[in-house]
Amino acid sequence: YSGVLDGVADPGPTALFVASAGISLAISFYWYRYLAWLDTYEPERRRQVIPFFLLCSAFTFAVWPLTAWLTSATGLRLTGHLWDDWWYAFLVIGGVEELVKIAPVLLLLRFTRWANEPFDILFYGCVSALGFAFVENTLYLENTGLHAMAGRALMASVSHMFDTSVICYGLAMVRLGRLRDAWWRLPALFLLAAAAHGFYDLWLLAPGRPELLTILFYFGTMHLWVIMKNNLINLSPHYRADVRLGNTAGRYRILNGLIAIFMVTYLLVAARQGVDASEDFLRHGGLYMCATLSFISISFSSYSVVRGYVARLRLPLNPVEWVLPRMQWGTDLAGRRIRLSAGPRGR
Repeated sequence: YSGVLDGVADPGPTALFVASAGISLAISFYWYRYLAWLDTYEPERRRQVIPFFLLCSAFTFAVWPLTAWLTSATGLRLTGHLWDDWWYAFLVIGGVEELVKIAPVLLLLRFTRWANEPFDILFYGCVSALGFAFVENTLYLENTGLHAMAGRALMASVSHMFDTSVICYGLAMVRLGRLRDAWWRLPALFLLAAAAHGFYDLWLLAPGRPELLTILFYFGTMHLWVIMKNNLINLSPHYRADVRLGNTAGRYRILNGLIAIFMVTYLLVAARQGVDASEDFLRHGGLYMCATLSFISISFSSYSVVRGYVARLRLPLNPVEWVLPRMQWGTDLAGRRIRLSAGPRGR
């Protein structure tokens, strides 16, 4: 096996770009399938989702002219100083990228009726983030010889979805009448999403910074993201008592999909760069995958659907619990009115 792979000629940059684009598309499709699993009551049609995904991918290319204009107008630069880099990460990186991701969602809400339940707004926001991530991941994977796959699939793509979800969650709550004074709340949510995006990037922009802060921040925001999704599912007007998400099946779906993408990437690295490079990819990426995938697979499949229930958006009080998976043992309904109903045969 080693001898065969070591003798494979380097297929060149074109093949690397194709492989990068293919893996990036697989990552986006995988997370779309996860979102489609959550959109269980009134699923969105692929004939709507696919053109929207392509539109959002095209919107990504607006980042470069917008970034050039903003840096020219403000003079913001990455200097290596924490204060300067924060404002660049917040306004230039976070502000521009969140604007590019939310713009297609606003167009969809204005000109279509596709988003006919609260979760749909977050769903299309995440699809927009995945269109953006598809282009960005392709560039990162190509520049790193596919070695960035684990980080792009498990953290970067998911963080893009969370940041856009901050705005989309607010839009859904405004449409439901649960948030008033939208004229200032929505711009505030946009700034909050840009700040979250910038804080995530800030600790990765220069060597020597504590990257652990980005990891802790990521785990904390994932707790909030699960609550956002669960709340919007609870508020669906298409709720059906006989429909269940199936948390265990969802957990295995998450595990199997990401492991499959990781192993295909491993084989491509072996074919292109040899066994030594693939083993290095497996050592570093494998450990990263095990730790993060355990957290994601448990947290992202822990839902308890209770019609009309809206949980508070809050982090665990103990910061140590941020890095522990969110496990749903049941929803606290103390003080709430509930109704129990039997099945069609009284079971």
